[in-house]
Amino acid sequence: MKWVVCMKALMRILTLVLVCIMFCGTVYAEDSANAQASVTGEQAFQTLESYELVDYSLYSNVLVNREDCVTAIMKIIGMTSEIAKKCDDTIIFNDISNPYISVAHLECVAFGEGNGTYPYFYPYRDVTVKEAAAFIVRCLAPVGNVDDKINSVSASVDDTFTKAKEIGIIQATDTFYSNGDATVTPDEFYIMLYRMLYQPRYLVCDGPTSNTISNGSDKYIDCLTKVEHGYT
Repeated sequence: MKWVVCMKALMRILTLVLVCIMFCGTVYAEDSANAQASVTGEQAFQTLESYELVDYSLYSNVLVNREDCVTAIMKIIGMTSEIAKKCDDTIIFNDISNPYISVAHLECVAFGEGNGTYPYFYPYRDVTVKEAAAFIVRCLAPVGNVDDKINSVSASVDDTFTKAKEIGIIQATDTFYSNGDATVTPDEFYIMLYRMLYQPRYLVCDGPTSNTISNGSDKYIDCLTKVEHGYT
């Protein structure tokens, strides 16, 4: 009789444990799904800064310019200072010699304006939501057929802006959701970059001219090296 009572008690305990595990798993999944929507600019900055993708010099600015925007995005897809040193002599634009920008152009992530030998990039111009979205989306997996890729030169910033909404880079809770022509504040930019971290890897910069296409089994954040800065 005591054995039966013990077994019943044990079953109740096991049942409670299983319920707790299922509940916690559900809550964790929901938290993970909602994290990108609810993250603040400060929280996003701390994550990005812990991977040395951005620093406080950008955070002190009122708005984000095109150079800082593209440089941070190129770091997310794997471009390092070592790779940049190998591209110091690569001149693409008439108004900037930043190797991160040059490689971004070669990889069809960012483009300049003008039809001359060296077009203008306008690095210090404030970046708009549509431009930032385009730079990010062009790093991600294309849609459609080979001749009509959303991240190709032919895709308009309106197309990439729409795609950014579809994949969650821009969300309905964002103040700039309906105004793609607005300029981007650091907080807004950090949130967009934070969401990019959780996108499947596609364009990966592992050398000046030896970039690869990932199979998308990992997210960008999975392949970055975290540097501890004392955050808890």
